[in-house]
Amino acid sequence: IVERYNFFPGIIAVFNAGSFLQMDWVLQKAILMALLVKPGMKQLIIEARAVLITENSIRRITDILDKFNIQLTIRIGIETKDANIRNVLLKKGQSEKAINNAVMICHRYNVRVGAYIMLKPWYTISNEQARIEALHSIYWVLDILNVDEVYFSATFIVEGTPLFDLWSENKFILPTLWDIVWVLKQLDEEKRQKVVLLPFEDEPQPIAIPSSHKKYGVRMDLQDASDEDKIFHYLLEEYRRTME
Repeated sequence: IVERYNFFPGIIAVFNAGSFLQMDWVLQKAILMALLVKPGMKQLIIEARAVLITENSIRRITDILDKFNIQLTIRIGIETKDANIRNVLLKKGQSEKAINNAVMICHRYNVRVGAYIMLKPWYTISNEQARIEALHSIYWVLDILNVDEVYFSATFIVEGTPLFDLWSENKFILPTLWDIVWVLKQLDEEKRQKVVLLPFEDEPQPIAIPSSHKKYGVRMDLQDASDEDKIFHYLLEEYRRTME
């Protein structure tokens, strides 16, 4: 892939459907070296589980990137403040202690830390409860865990997942676009500037994404969406682009 480009954009994200730090160090280093061959990169973004963020795993990466003045950002899949949902139901294995330790290590090496937060991560939560839970989770990761930024998304449906099975049986109601807006509007301006609204994208692609009014969502290509939904999705895309 690297050979396709003469130079890189300023920000490069390397996502391997899991944890970059889970890979053998030889492979991690090979990827870093391949990226450094071409000019242009100013920031590298990776994902990692909190328990894999150690002094050694971070230091050996920053020892390389610091020589080229490249900022490292690590994203952690926290999803929710609720430990039961996070670790028992979603099986994230991200304890508050492990996350705290990971953030402290990252900041010690001038590494930025981001947290994924999900609106309605589990089907037993009502949409009203989900909005409040998401808001509390955002403030928790920013104020208590001291992460630098939040990547916020509403739950969507991907085939082959437990939520897909529940959704197929009409047992999971998706959060709405209005729920997303509600959470963003509750944040003060300083906090809101630290919250990145993610697009409804994944691999494999979602088969249903939130609607403004349809309980079970609409297709990702919006072919079954109302004009209201199409306009709403367009406005959210504009917000993602401008943060305004």
